[in-house]
Amino acid sequence: MFELKPGVYLVDCNSRLREWIWDMVCQNIGRGSAMMAWSTSREEFGFDIEVIGDTKRVVSSIDGIKMLSKTDYN
Repeated sequence: MFELKPGVYLVDCNSRLREWIWDMVCQNIGRGSAMMAWSTSREEFGFDIEVIGDTKRVVSSIDGIKMLSKTDYN
């Protein structure tokens, strides 16, 4: 994994490892937050995303298009 900046990692891995990493994050997140995005051929725009905790971001789908929007504008 490359740590692009503190707490931001980049890795090219298979789905099994990605799911294991996400499970570890979810089990150990406590009151923190995390977001994971990855490329996939299953989605129209070529990526999917998971969010846990209070990231101040909401993932929604509008007509099949995934959108990431801020929930707090302060």
